[in-house]
Amino acid sequence: MSKKRGNKDSVYKVFRLLLIALIIILVWRGINGLINEFLFPENEILSDVASIVIAVVIFVLAKIRLKELD
Repeated sequence: MSKKRGNKDSVYKVFRLLLIALIIILVWRGINGLINEFLFPENEILSDVASIVIAVVIFVLAKIRLKELD
Protein backbone atom coordinates (compact mmCIF):
# COMPACT_ATOMS: atom_id res chain seq x y z
CA MET A 1 0.00 0.00 0.00
CA SER A 2 2.84 2.38 0.82
CA LYS A 3 4.45 1.67 -2.56
CA LYS A 4 1.24 2.72 -4.32
CA ARG A 5 1.22 5.96 -2.38
CA GLY A 6 4.85 6.60 -3.34
CA ASN A 7 4.03 6.01 -7.00
CA LYS A 8 1.12 8.45 -6.86
CA ASP A 9 3.33 11.04 -5.19
CA SER A 10 5.98 10.62 -7.90
CA VAL A 11 3.41 10.98 -10.68
CA TYR A 12 1.95 14.03 -8.94
CA LYS A 13 5.41 15.61 -8.63
CA VAL A 14 6.18 15.02 -12.32
CA PHE A 15 2.78 16.39 -13.35
CA ARG A 16 3.28 19.44 -11.15
CA LEU A 17 6.77 20.01 -12.57
CA LEU A 18 5.45 19.79 -16.14
CA LEU A 19 2.62 22.18 -15.31
CA ILE A 20 5.05 24.70 -13.81
CA ALA A 21 7.31 24.38 -16.87
CA LEU A 22 4.33 25.01 -19.16
CA ILE A 23 3.33 28.09 -17.17
CA ILE A 24 6.88 29.46 -17.33
CA ILE A 25 7.06 28.89 -21.09
CA LEU A 26 3.70 30.58 -21.71
CA VAL A 27 4.61 33.58 -19.56
CA TRP A 28 7.97 33.83 -21.32
CA ARG A 29 6.27 33.76 -24.74
CA GLY A 30 3.86 36.49 -23.69
CA ILE A 31 6.58 38.72 -22.28
CA ASN A 32 8.77 38.07 -25.32
CA GLY A 33 5.93 39.06 -27.64
CA LEU A 34 5.28 42.27 -25.72
CA ILE A 35 8.96 43.18 -25.67
CA ASN A 36 9.23 42.61 -29.42
CA GLU A 37 6.14 44.75 -29.99
CA PHE A 38 7.02 47.69 -27.74
CA LEU A 39 10.79 47.68 -27.19
CA PHE A 40 12.42 48.88 -30.41
CA PRO A 41 9.74 47.38 -32.70
CA GLU A 42 11.49 48.77 -35.78
CA ASN A 43 14.78 46.99 -34.98
CA GLU A 44 14.46 43.29 -34.17
CA ILE A 45 18.15 42.77 -33.34
CA LEU A 46 18.25 45.74 -30.96
CA SER A 47 15.05 44.48 -29.32
CA ASP A 48 16.60 41.03 -28.83
CA VAL A 49 19.81 42.47 -27.38
CA ALA A 50 17.84 44.74 -25.04
CA SER A 51 15.77 41.73 -23.92
CA ILE A 52 18.93 39.78 -23.13
CA VAL A 53 20.42 42.70 -21.19
CA ILE A 54 17.20 43.12 -19.18
CA ALA A 55 17.13 39.39 -18.43
CA VAL A 56 20.77 39.38 -17.27
CA VAL A 57 20.20 42.40 -15.03
CA ILE A 58 17.13 40.77 -13.48
CA PHE A 59 19.07 37.52 -13.00
CA VAL A 60 22.01 39.28 -11.32
CA LEU A 61 19.72 41.31 -9.05
CA ALA A 62 17.75 38.20 -8.11
CA LYS A 63 20.97 36.29 -7.39
CA ILE A 64 22.25 39.12 -5.18
CA ARG A 65 18.92 39.25 -3.37
CA LEU A 66 18.92 35.48 -2.84
CA LYS A 67 22.45 35.64 -1.40
CA GLU A 68 21.28 38.25 1.09
CA LEU A 69 18.54 35.89 2.26
CA ASP A 70 21.00 33.07 3.03
